[in-house]
Amino acid sequence: MKCKILVLLIFFSSCVSLGYKEKSIKQKSSILAFGYSLGATVLPSVPTLIFLYASDEEVYVPSISLALGLSGIVFGPSMGHFYAGNRERGRASIGFRAICFGVGYLSGFGAGYSFYAGNENTAGVLFMIAIASGVGMAGSALSDIATCPNSVEKYNKSIRNHGGLYLGPEIDVKDGSYGMRLVYRF
Repeated sequence: MKCKILVLLIFFSSCVSLGYKEKSIKQKSSILAFGYSLGATVLPSVPTLIFLYASDEEVYVPSISLALGLSGIVFGPSMGHFYAGNRERGRASIGFRAICFGVGYLSGFGAGYSFYAGNENTAGVLFMIAIASGVGMAGSALSDIATCPNSVEKYNKSIRNHGGLYLGPEIDVKDGSYGMRLVYRF
């Protein structure tokens, strides 16, 4: 009878775990996060660069190519932060780069229009705003790609410090007694 109860206790304790189970939450890789950010930035941008630099003036650059390039520059660098669970940083960076793109696009368009209209001073100012927007986008993208391993380390540290409640068997060999034990891990 004692053997049956002991087997049931061991089976029951292996099936029941309250809260955090150490093997169910795995640590994430800094290298994989870096690869996600870099790959999601570079791979969509390659078709755009090929079409822009390899095409003749008569060949129309497909808008899908420009959309891929834009998605690579705006969304790509934040993918490592999303992988690491740092969605706030990813969303904020995407918003910043989208605003920089909008300001840069409108400033560049306005600079071209002002230049052809004969207003070189306004064209120069708008052109400088467009360049500053491009530098802001590039800086934000490089910063996101470089700091995504920090987001992974923050995630890994948070799961290491996570406590849990465990239910397990307790067997005392000297007395021949057995029972259940409830343990909280800090």
